[in-house]
Amino acid sequence: MSGELGIATASHVRQILIDAVRTCRQVIVDCARLDFCDCAGLNAPIAAQNAAHAHSTTLLLRRTPRQLAACCTAFPTTCV
Repeated sequence: MSGELGIATASHVRQILIDAVRTCRQVIVDCARLDFCDCAGLNAPIAAQNAAHAHSTTLLLRRTPRQLAACCTAFPTTCV
């Protein structure tokens, strides 16, 4: 992922992630180039994690920026 993950992009990213976890056994998302994430953006990986759990898929967010990493403490199985 790169750029901004906010209200303008969250629904699109959420759908991409959910589609990925429905078709793959493991999904790894590199967040190193993510510049911004707001509450709406945070909902995208949360919804994807819920879908991953329902489909027995592993979803991992790698190299998360500090602002996102702080939020990931609530969802430790999603962020690495």
